[in-house]
Amino acid sequence: MMKKRTFRFLLLCLPALVWPAVFFAHTVDPVPTVETGQSVCVAPAPGWIAAVGVTPNSVSLAWEPSAYTTYYRVEGLDVNLGQAVPTNYVNTPSLTINNLLPGHTYQFTVSASYCPDGDWSEGIMVEITTGIIIIDGIVEFQNPCNQFNMFSMNGGQSLNFCVRETYSQNSPYPTGMLGKINYADKDYWFGLAVSNGDGRIGPNPLNQNQWIGNFFHFEPDDLSPGQQGAGYAQCVYTAGNTIGNGTPLFTVDYQNSTNVGYVDFSITFHESMDFRMCNSCKPPERSDESTDSPASDLASAPSDITLLLPPSPNPFSESATLHYERLKPGPTQLNLYDAMGRLVQSVSNEAHQDQGEYSATISGDGLPDGVYYLHMVTGEGKKVFPLIKRQ
Repeated sequence: MMKKRTFRFLLLCLPALVWPAVFFAHTVDPVPTVETGQSVCVAPAPGWIAAVGVTPNSVSLAWEPSAYTTYYRVEGLDVNLGQAVPTNYVNTPSLTINNLLPGHTYQFTVSASYCPDGDWSEGIMVEITTGIIIIDGIVEFQNPCNQFNMFSMNGGQSLNFCVRETYSQNSPYPTGMLGKINYADKDYWFGLAVSNGDGRIGPNPLNQNQWIGNFFHFEPDDLSPGQQGAGYAQCVYTAGNTIGNGTPLFTVDYQNSTNVGYVDFSITFHESMDFRMCNSCKPPERSDESTDSPASDLASAPSDITLLLPPSPNPFSESATLHYERLKPGPTQLNLYDAMGRLVQSVSNEAHQDQGEYSATISGDGLPDGVYYLHMVTGEGKKVFPLIKRQ
């Protein structure tokens, strides 16, 4: 009888005796194996690498994670310039690399190590080309859509939308975004397609009156030799004037290619107008619903300020300078906002300025290409200046 009780007691206690061993076996970190003659630091290279996001000025990379604690070295090369990209070191299987040039081809190589300072494995490479918008003479579609979204847009308001990718190299494209604006009592049709990752924008043949082309055109038209496009395209109303003069109407920005068959864009309006569009691959979204948009005070001016010279040069690359005269003492605040209404630079914040002439400089360092608004606030009013940043 005693033996049976002892045996039952052991059976009941057996899970408690075994469980700690099982538990601790699962919490012990695995130890990587090392081939004979190889440094203990060298880890296997990731089995795969992918670009999961591409913009005109950045790329987001992801690669196969390791089962062990691993460090990664990410080296890059600008193929167009033959110049190295600064090397990055991370301990996670992903990285976003900024300050790239639009339309350039880059090669990125990821190596692995079990030690923070190396030795490093042979790397795995991926090649990408940053996004651009190329301005074409005409953008036509094989099957134009007729289901339009209609918007009444104010200066400073934006729409986010996307366009499905096609691998057709030439117009007419199988698919794309068809847009129409009405400005100065004139209708202007334009198309935006995505071919091999690049946006391609230009007038659409629905502009049956060819003289319309004398009033509207897309910039930039000052690209450097060999440069196909930029990270944006701006539509300008010229009223028959020569290219390079006129009123900026809207800017289309290349936002992101997520490698799933479409590209995200935004369109920012600099003047109030009606806008129709169709063939966005998802419903367009307003990014600024407020009535106090970045450009809502373009016409106003403080009574205590005389403008000697608006911000120039405009467009600007490295910097732009505003010259103004205070007619009487008072505070002056200058802030730079992007097209989404976000503060990106505090240019000047003077609690008191005497009567006299002043200047303020807007720095282009770190600013992506696009549209910005300089807000000038004084004791007696507000003035907003639109600015365009270009490389």
